Amino acid sequence: MLEDKIDIFSVESNSKLNPGELNVNLAYVEPQISPIYDSIGNILKYQVSAPVDGTAGFTEVQLVQEWYYDHKRNRIYALNKEMIVYTRKPASWGDKEPAPVFKLVFK
Repeated sequence: MLEDKIDIFSVESNSKLNPGELNVNLAYVEPQISPIYDSIGNILKYQVSAPVDGTAGFTEVQLVQEWYYDHKRNRIYALNKEMIVYTRKPASWGDKEPAPVFKLVFK
């Protein structure tokens, strides 16, 4: 991602994610179960899907920085270390606070 300058980690497991793992499972979206019928109305199987919310489900971000002061030049520098992305939880959970889902770690 971005020429390998950013690593993406799951906040829940603190494990590194591949771009293919960035899906709705990280966004606390409740899956929808739909039956698949044959021609006479019997249920053949169930298909599990989740509505794709895109970035609309993300409610806030937290930027983690380190600040440095250069006495010689009288300047302040900020190093962006990581950004934590929060999303809404399902209404059925009852908790209205946003939950952290993944973090971008800048190299």
